[in-house]
Amino acid sequence: MHPADSHEYKIRKILIIGSGISGLALAVGLCNFSTAPLQIIVCEKDCHFESRRQGYGLTIQQANGALRELGILERVLEIDTPSSSHYIFNKSGEVIGAFGRAFYEGSEGGRYNLHIPRELLRKYLYEKLLELKDKNFHRVEIQWNRQFSSFQELGQTVNVKFIDGNVISCDLLVGADGIYSNVYKILKSEPNNGLEYLECVV
Repeated sequence: MHPADSHEYKIRKILIIGSGISGLALAVGLCNFSTAPLQIIVCEKDCHFESRRQGYGLTIQQANGALRELGILERVLEIDTPSSSHYIFNKSGEVIGAFGRAFYEGSEGGRYNLHIPRELLRKYLYEKLLELKDKNFHRVEIQWNRQFSSFQELGQTVNVKFIDGNVISCDLLVGADGIYSNVYKILKSEPNNGLEYLECVV
């Protein structure tokens, strides 16, 4: 019997808006670390995983532990493109500056930042979630072509409405839909929303 079918458990339904790196990482992390069974639904407005290319690379700092816990560290290390020197050129092509560990004595070895394509990091997280979907006791679902519209809190339940008119009720709604998050736009417009601007940009 699936643990979530037992009357001893109340299944918590978590709805994640957005299948980018943050949304997928959260879903994988929940699968890996929650000891109580969860129903995890990831909703993405794109029609399928490859609808949009991610486009650029990432420099990841001090994240080996997190990547290991997510179960993708070894794959990420295989595609890491470490750099030891960087040069600055003027418009004529002349070197006017340089920096990097290659220019400092005793800098060989040790741990450094990871340089990886953003698209591949997302792909590895997606594949890990599909793997956990089949092996884990959590219920995991990814819904494509599901564009968020609005939400309404009713007691301990959140009703989430989508552009196509469908409504999904959940215990927790997570807005992982990017820097221009539509979930956040609605939340911040509500009085006494508990949000506090830290006056910093990361």
